[in-house]
Amino acid sequence: MTRHGAVTGPQVDPALPLLVVRSTIRA
Repeated sequence: MTRHGAVTGPQVDPALPLLVVRSTIRA
């Protein structure tokens, strides 16, 4: 429910994609 959720329904949680981006930059 992190990457799939951000790609499947970005409108569901605007904070999800943000967290994913931060995780990617940190990784």
